[in-house]
Amino acid sequence: MENSPVITEEYKGYTVEVHYDDDAESPRMWSNLGTMVCFHRRYSLGDVEKIYSSPEEFVLHLARNYMNQHIAESDYENLSDRAFITKYMKLLDRYIISLPLYLYDHSGITISTAPFNCSWDSGQVGWIFIARESVREEFKVQRIGPKLKKKTLAALRGEVEVYDQFLQGEVYGYAVKDSEDKDVDSCWGFFDSPDKVLVEGKEVVDAIIKHGK
Repeated sequence: MENSPVITEEYKGYTVEVHYDDDAESPRMWSNLGTMVCFHRRYSLGDVEKIYSSPEEFVLHLARNYMNQHIAESDYENLSDRAFITKYMKLLDRYIISLPLYLYDHSGITISTAPFNCSWDSGQVGWIFIARESVREEFKVQRIGPKLKKKTLAALRGEVEVYDQFLQGEVYGYAVKDSEDKDVDSCWGFFDSPDKVLVEGKEVVDAIIKHGK
């Protein structure tokens, strides 16, 4: 990592630097609970953007899977796009747990499950969702009560928050150097604050001193 350090601190004869991680892996490559489906003309976002040509097609796909296929297709042909999405996302609540995704695009992009105040540069770009059947399998239950639904929604929001960090470039790593400016240790891919990453680097220095390396 050749970028300038965000934080530099001399610590017990060593230098600990915190840098932006420019090669961070997208958290959507991890084993996630939810699936993100996004639609944007300029950005490739989420997990399965290229599978569906439009939000309406995605909702139709879900409706075909979980509901009466012929009625869904008839509504798809006869309702406006907005009316179709509104009607079926409400009906699909019996089968999936979902949250809308909003993107703010101004000197960089940021994503959230809540709408942004500036409607000019922001709008809904998709959803993050999980099938209720998958929730029951994940948590080994037969029924999804209010507490489990709340827990699931919190997990989905957490995934979006981590993805937002990635989109904003707020992923870090530390580098530890000795008194001769030689690299001693480094670690990257921290989705955390620079101060907390600095603590990780200082703990490495403590371990080096303790073990006499």
